[in-house]
Amino acid sequence: MIQALFTLGLRQRRLITIIVIAITIPLLWGVTRLEIDTSFNSLIPADEPEKLAYQSAMDHFGSDNKTIIYVRDKHLWTAEKLTRLDVLVRELKEITHVYRVNSLFNLRIIEGRKDQNNTPQISSKPVL
Repeated sequence: MIQALFTLGLRQRRLITIIVIAITIPLLWGVTRLEIDTSFNSLIPADEPEKLAYQSAMDHFGSDNKTIIYVRDKHLWTAEKLTRLDVLVRELKEITHVYRVNSLFNLRIIEGRKDQNNTPQISSKPVL
């Protein structure tokens, strides 16, 4: 019985091909309507207390949707390459749904130290 089932595809090639096509065609319509939501927000049930904490963090710090672009180049620190990188950063800022671009050109170093009166002093300066 099992052997007959396995050899059915060899014996009835046209019938099996027609059956596979008949099943596949309606599924193609469904694939066009398929939506995949990979956000963390959709993974937490609405009535979970953790969702409120997550939403509060999102409201305070912004979206968790981030795209990171790395640039690897042996000659990255030349004026020509830094200029091209600056152009890329400016073009990324122009994209409609991009809310913030962090780069070497706007990254800041924040330092904290105490002055002679033991008062905390915080300074911020650009990396470049």
